[in-house]
Amino acid sequence: MKVTHTTLIKRSIASITAGMAAFAPVSGAEAALFTVSAVIQERIGLDAVCASSIGGSTSGSGVSSFGAVSLAGKDCITPAADLSFSFQGKMTFTFFSGDQIFADYWGHFVPSSPSIFTLKDSFFDITGGTGRFQNAEGGKNPGKLYGTEIISSDFSSGWGFIQAAGDINLQKSKKAAQSSLELLDLANPAGGNAIVAINELPESGSLALLGIGLASLAFVRRRVSR
Repeated sequence: MKVTHTTLIKRSIASITAGMAAFAPVSGAEAALFTVSAVIQERIGLDAVCASSIGGSTSGSGVSSFGAVSLAGKDCITPAADLSFSFQGKMTFTFFSGDQIFADYWGHFVPSSPSIFTLKDSFFDITGGTGRFQNAEGGKNPGKLYGTEIISSDFSSGWGFIQAAGDINLQKSKKAAQSSLELLDLANPAGGNAIVAINELPESGSLALLGIGLASLAFVRRRVSR
C-alpha cells in the first residue's frame, strides 16, 4: 500500500540521516605552542585603580608563533622591601590580521643592578581572543614570561625585551555548508507528499557519507518497488 511504502521510506531516510550525523566530524580544541619575542616600552605612574596607587602601561612589537605581533598591557605595581616589584595585569596581543589574544599576567621584577630589572617567577594565562583566537584558552599550566627592562632613574619609564612561551588551546571552527535535500514521496511522486531533510554537512569527509546514504536510499527504493 502507498501509506506503508511512504512510511518505510521516511523511516529509512531518518535512519540514514542519523547515521551520517553520527559519523560527521565534531568541532573541538586544538593545542598549539604560543611564543612571543618583543621589544617593549613601559610608562610608570600613579594609578588610582591600583591598591598600591602605582601602575604601568606597556607596549611593544615583535614576532610570535602566529606571525608579527604587537602587544599592550596594563598592570598594577607593588614595591617590596628588597627593592623588587610585583605586578599583576592584563595584556592584549594583536596580530597582522587584526585577530587578538587576551591574557592575564603576573610576576616579579628583581633588580640585577640599580637600573636593570629582570623578570622572575612571571607567568601569563590566556583568557580569550577574537577572530581565529575566539574562545582560546591557556594550557593546563600558565605560560612563562622572561625578560629584562632598564628603568629610568626617576622610575617613570623603562624599555627592554620580553619573551613569552606557553600552550594555547584553539577552538576549531569548521565552516559547514548547510544543504537542503528535498526527497519526494517515492511511492507516489505525483501525490504531493514531500519529505524535506536538512542536515549540516561538513566540507570534507562527508561526501563519501552522503554517497553511502544515497546508495542505501536507492536500495530501499528498489525493495519498496517490489
